[in-house]
Order: sequence, then C-alpha cells, then structure tokens
Amino acid sequence: MNHYSCTFLYAFLTIAISIIFPYSLHSHELHRLTSVKLENFLKVYSIGKQVEYLSDPKNSITINDLIKKKYDNKFIKSHSDELDLGSKNKNYWFRFSIENHNVGTNWYLELRYSLFNKTELYHIKQDGTYIKKRFDVTIPFSQREVQSRDITHQLTILKKKKQYYYLKATSHLYMKIAFNIYSEKGLIIKKQNDYIRFGIY
Repeated sequence: MNHYSCTFLYAFLTIAISIIFPYSLHSHELHRLTSVKLENFLKVYSIGKQVEYLSDPKNSITINDLIKKKYDNKFIKSHSDELDLGSKNKNYWFRFSIENHNVGTNWYLELRYSLFNKTELYHIKQDGTYIKKRFDVTIPFSQREVQSRDITHQLTILKKKKQYYYLKATSHLYMKIAFNIYSEKGLIIKKQNDYIRFGIY
C-alpha cells in the first residue's frame, strides 16, 4: 500500500470513528483533569483542587451541552480545597475525575458547607451516556439516598478504573462548597464523630 493510500485510509477511519462515536470520552476534555486517586479506604479525600467549575447564570446549560464539549474552554480550575463563589450566580457546574487504585468500589461524595437547594450528579460513561443522581431539599431526610447532615451522593467506582463526573448545583443563598470523598467505612466513622460533636447521642 503506497503513502497516498495509507493517508486516505487513515483519514477515512478517523471520520468514520468520529461519526459512530461522536462524544467518546477518549477525546473528551475531561481527560485533562487531574484525577483524584483513591488509594486508602480510611482516608478522607478533599478534592477541591482537582475540581473545575463553570457559572451558569441563565440556568441554560444542559448536560448534553457539556458532553458535546460546547463549554470545555469555559471551565475554571479551582485552586482551593473550599470553593467560595459568593451569591451573585445561583447555578454552577462542576466537573472532576476519580481513579480507583484497587481499594473497594463503594465511595461517597460529600458536599460540605453547601447551602444548595438541589444538585444533579452525572456519572459520564465511556460511550458518552450518563447516570444521573438527584438531590433536593424538599426530599424528606428519611428518603434521601444517604442520610447525612451534608448533601451526600453514593458513588460506585470500579477498581483500576477512571471515572468522570459533572455536578450541577443550585443555591438561592450562597455558593460555598468543599468536596470530600469517603469510603463506606470512612463515612460511618465520620457520621459517628458528627453525632458526638453535635450531641445527638
């Protein structure tokens, strides 16, 4: 096969793949994120510095817009464990990636200090589809996915895999947040300490 034939074949395959898998994460901007590496199931992972955020003042951005990479260059990298975004804008998107170094699959994302009215957590799969989890302050405490003082979402993170997430958060008060990740055992210990601290026992 001569040089021109190889060039033509390469170009043809590239176009074909982009048509069949238009939003594959192999080329997704999320790959530029610094992944949170889970290595110790007793450690609390504060991931604020591995998070990027995007203001959505008109509440017009959708998860499909983000998967299609319409706003990739608009995300801002956080340089703090706690993000203090004030009260000017009521809607924000956050994104991060997590890499499990063979330390269990059940983990929890805690949104500390948050005064959110609702959140939507999206686990982006390799083929561009997603799994959505929702929190709303109107959901009774007993019916929440995780019964905790802070907004907490359960994560299933496969061993030796890297997974990608978007979080949409809405607050009518003040946008301040710290992202923490706990293992199942770590969350139990944390909740027990909270019970003691706040005198619930």
